[in-house]
Amino acid sequence: MVPKKRYIPKKVNVYAKLKIVFGQHIAKSISEWSRTYGVDPYLIASLIVAEHTGIDDKNRVKTVGERLKKNPNYYRGVKSKTGFESFGLMQIRENTFKEIQRRAKKNTVGDTFEEVIANYDKSIKYAALYLSFIKKAYGYKTKEQLAIAYNAGPNSFLLKNPHKELTPDEKITKQVAMEYVYKMKKTYLLIKNAPIKQEYFTKK
Repeated sequence: MVPKKRYIPKKVNVYAKLKIVFGQHIAKSISEWSRTYGVDPYLIASLIVAEHTGIDDKNRVKTVGERLKKNPNYYRGVKSKTGFESFGLMQIRENTFKEIQRRAKKNTVGDTFEEVIANYDKSIKYAALYLSFIKKAYGYKTKEQLAIAYNAGPNSFLLKNPHKELTPDEKITKQVAMEYVYKMKKTYLLIKNAPIKQEYFTKK
């Protein structure tokens, strides 16, 4: 008996897929802010997973997804495990927060850093704003470039001078960034190319 090929529709409901993975609250937030600021929703979703899992975590999507389904504020105020001063669902740094506020005053009036790193919706909003700024100001277009810029900064040598001879510290920075990109790409492809079926994600 010839096994049936998996059907993947050409046009899919992004929100429906994100809801299956992360629950309705996170899915709504990603869908809304990605549309508002012209950012790929799958990229935002993938960065969430990349921020909170290790390189060897084979069940990274399921692990993060189940946590956020039960509590969309699961990563409230959580500090980066890599030693950086970044916090919350989208691992926002305070200097990044201030930069976003400076460039998007009308869209960030009244927000505080403490609120942004404690609230999943505000965290996703600021991540979308930051990615939008990076795209426009630096011209980065690929998801790999945007992930590196989000992780290591838009002026990182990894983007400006990728072939330079590296110092020991720069080698560590590159390794961390490359692992980050790897996690992002794996998650991105899994979510974007998957059928809208709960079973597909729970088995991963």
